Order: sequence, then C-alpha cells, then structure tokens
Amino acid sequence: GFDAILFLAEPLTVTPDAFAVLSKFSEPRRIPIAGAIINEGDYGTIFGVNIDFTSTGRQAATVADKILKGTDPGLVPVVSSENFFQINYNIVQKLGLELSETILNQADEIIR
Repeated sequence: GFDAILFLAEPLTVTPDAFAVLSKFSEPRRIPIAGAIINEGDYGTIFGVNIDFTSTGRQAATVADKILKGTDPGLVPVVSSENFFQINYNIVQKLGLELSETILNQADEIIR
C-alpha cells in the first residue's frame, strides 16, 4: 500500500482535474497527499511547500528588464523564489492524523 502521495508542482499535473482524480483515489483510502496545492475545491493536501507567484513574477521582470536594457545575461545574478511551508490542518484532522508540535511550529501558515 501507500503511506502518502507527494504531488509535485509540475505543469502537466498541477491542474484542478488531475488533483481531483488523485484526491478521489486517496481520500476513501485515507492516504494523505502532500505537495504544492493546498486547496482545490473540496480537496486539499496536508502540507505544501510553495512560492509566492507575485513575488516570483516581480523577480523575473527585474531580470528580464536588466537583460533587455543590455546587461550581459551571464552577468545577471541568479535569483530564487523564497519558499513558504503551509499546513492544512483541516485535512490533517479529516484524515485522523496527528502532527507533532515540532512540525506545526515550522509552518509559515496553518490553515484551520
């Protein structure tokens, strides 16, 4: 059997339909899903490590602006989005799971 399902953020799978199929499989079997999507309609993951898409877009625009203004792309510093850790406590409870205080204290956001 499965202990859990890790749902990676990838363009072909991070869609509401794919997530619904995965959730419909896992929920009756009480298999937790973890990954990038926290809530999608009636479904959700127990946790997600995500990025702020607005902030990431701003970073990309800054890099593109430098290149379009003539800066050698090889001289533009590499930037990375900051991750944030979310726990969906509603789903944790729905599945009858328990999370330690250590894990809960590491979360940037707990959805209740």
